[in-house]
Amino acid sequence: MLTSLTTIAGLTPLLLETSFQAQLLIPMATSLCFGLMLATVVVLYLVPAFYGLYGRIALSSIQEDALPGLAPRNEHPDSAVVTEIADTEPELLAK
Repeated sequence: MLTSLTTIAGLTPLLLETSFQAQLLIPMATSLCFGLMLATVVVLYLVPAFYGLYGRIALSSIQEDALPGLAPRNEHPDSAVVTEIADTEPELLAK
């Protein structure tokens, strides 16, 4: 980020120059400045946003069978144990 900003700031005087020699370099400086600005925006905002979307899509497409031992989202991990105890020894839960 800092490198991009300093490069753009360093090329700004060349963009504002009006001499004949600068007229030959202004197209190069313009493409460098706007290319750096676009690349900085893409790297800082779009790449993390697309990475987050990809992560959500990947997690939603995973089957529950592929993750053995994990409880479904709305179920507490110990609820199966409590149900089993209630079926086999109801006097333990009555206390």
